[in-house]
Amino acid sequence: MKKLWDKSVLFRYFISYVITLVICFTFLFLCELIPYKWVSKNVVESLNYHQTEFFNRKLMKNEIYDIGELSLLEMNFTADSKHPFKSLVENNTIKSGAARLDNHDTIEVEEYARYWWGQQGYERILLIFTDIKGIRIVNAVILAILCIILIIKLFKESKEVMLSFILGIILLSFFLMYKSVSFTFVPIIAMIGSIIIIDMYKKNSKHIGLFFFVIALYTGFFDAITIESLTLSLPLFIYCYLCIRDDKKLGLLTAVKYFGIWLLGFMIMLASKWLLTVIYYGPEYISYLKAKGSVRVANKAHDNFNNIFELLGGMSLLLFPFNYFKYGYIVSIVIGIFFLLNFIFFLDKKKYLPLIFASCVPIIRFTLVFSHAEQLYTFTFRALLPFVMFILWVCIKQIFNVFRKDK
Repeated sequence: MKKLWDKSVLFRYFISYVITLVICFTFLFLCELIPYKWVSKNVVESLNYHQTEFFNRKLMKNEIYDIGELSLLEMNFTADSKHPFKSLVENNTIKSGAARLDNHDTIEVEEYARYWWGQQGYERILLIFTDIKGIRIVNAVILAILCIILIIKLFKESKEVMLSFILGIILLSFFLMYKSVSFTFVPIIAMIGSIIIIDMYKKNSKHIGLFFFVIALYTGFFDAITIESLTLSLPLFIYCYLCIRDDKKLGLLTAVKYFGIWLLGFMIMLASKWLLTVIYYGPEYISYLKAKGSVRVANKAHDNFNNIFELLGGMSLLLFPFNYFKYGYIVSIVIGIFFLLNFIFFLDKKKYLPLIFASCVPIIRFTLVFSHAEQLYTFTFRALLPFVMFILWVCIKQIFNVFRKDK
């Protein structure tokens, strides 16, 4: 087995996929076995709190997309521990207009089966002990710990990249991500991946491609297509920077290869759930999947933006926490001009081409799945973190160079 693992790339990837799938499926199945009575009080309280909070957010115009959070709570409300496989596949939510929370056994439901919804298992475990407010505290603690660890590791490798990361997560309001389990797992996976990739680089690991494949599998399991590209782009950005800094051979094609490997892993995990649903519901479910897929990737005019350039312009207006900074637009213009001048006249673009590609991954994602990115742009703009980091890094790098010359 070990010899086959060492010699065969396909075997390594296949075994990694099988092991990951078994772990994920077993995790969800065991979570579905948790009796409703164990979580009933906290689920109902969370749903009632969410409804009130959502109304208040609308009044305050607080742009936090939280429909995914509602879906997860509803799945944990409708889950049937007596039929765990059925619950795992169907991922039922409460049918619109049928939200009578005192009628658990006969409530009308509708399936949301096209994703794994691995977050549901995590949330169901925590619902045994606390409601949504307590879960958010747990999310905040996990994100804060991972963020601090990553910042420390980046500090040891590059103060410029560390500063660009800190400023990036502030500008994109990442400190709000803890409020939704549905969206918390992407930054969690992205930061864990970034921490691991730094350690793998320092150990001269030869399994970087396999790393991106496995991280994509877990992304496909825990995320329902939100800002999923971040689990690729952030670790890839850091890895490309480290390689370029140390003059290690890393061409654009290698970065593109890792992009392809990640995309393969992500699609394989999604396709695994699709296959399961087709077996469960029958071949007619394929038409439903096609219809939903075409809506997500449609590249046509919508209510907000007509093309990718308008979309990016709209997203840029969301920079700065809560978009309340009075002079945010002026600062953005100044930074943009400073970046362009340094990018055009000082940056070795050929040398940093893989890094430029890594920073543009979210834009490639927005282009390929335009409709989804456009409709939820007040949330999906956070996928731009590596792109914002690159702009900030170019500016900070030049400022550091000026101070170094003065010394």
